[in-house]
Amino acid sequence: MADTEVVQDARLEDEDISDDTAGDAITTLLGDWDATDTALAQGTTITDRSEYIRPMTLNGTTLAIDPDTADNADLGLPTRQVMSLNGTSSYATTDGPLVDDTGSFTATAWVRLDATKLSDTAKAYSLQVFGQPGATQSSWGLWYEQPAGASTGKWKFGRPSKDGTGATWTTQDSAVAQKNTWVRLTVVYDAQYASDDDADSTKRGAILLYVDSGRVASEDGSAYIAPWQGAGKFEVGRGRIDGATSRYFPGHIANVRVWAGAMDGSTIGDFYNAEQ
Repeated sequence: MADTEVVQDARLEDEDISDDTAGDAITTLLGDWDATDTALAQGTTITDRSEYIRPMTLNGTTLAIDPDTADNADLGLPTRQVMSLNGTSSYATTDGPLVDDTGSFTATAWVRLDATKLSDTAKAYSLQVFGQPGATQSSWGLWYEQPAGASTGKWKFGRPSKDGTGATWTTQDSAVAQKNTWVRLTVVYDAQYASDDDADSTKRGAILLYVDSGRVASEDGSAYIAPWQGAGKFEVGRGRIDGATSRYFPGHIANVRVWAGAMDGSTIGDFYNAEQ
């Protein structure tokens, strides 16, 4: 099946009324990269477990032991392999563009933010987990943001108004983000999400952010009705802002998955519970 066919299928709704799922959005897995699978994650490559088999290339990112299991070997217990990113130059990429940014999509990752890299509170930090870049801006991105003078920050999912300088960003913001702790972050762009504006039902599209199994901020997400396509490769660990590559992420990432289609909150919760 061609990539364009996947996107078209993901915009459809389930028409099978026999299982009480009629009308539910259909999602199609576009990529699944699991650094904890030592058979598929070796050297500078993580093999894609989806049917599209797009390898993820590690650029300065290493496969290292999960800090939470670092002492296990001395106890005769198993350790776990994850991606380790230095926050200054390391990242990972796969062929792209991976998703149709103008249609619905879902992306998720298990992430552990390294607190030692955020100790200088005189600095402001913006640190990207993943996203898909255009020429000047990331078409969408998930990142951690901590303002100067603060010792805490938030997870943010955002999309800019245009692929040009001076863009304004529509975002969903979490509560205070945990550091040195594994969290499952999921972003959803639902192109069919209806606006609350009863006078204009043509306004559709919203961004939503989930931390672990809970939706953050507004239950209705944040309206975003003018999506544009980023033509770059899907990237993990960095973003593109005002024409510059930046937002290098410091910490660890265990796995990354991306779907065409908007996943509902119940399914996101089921995935989180199954992965505990």
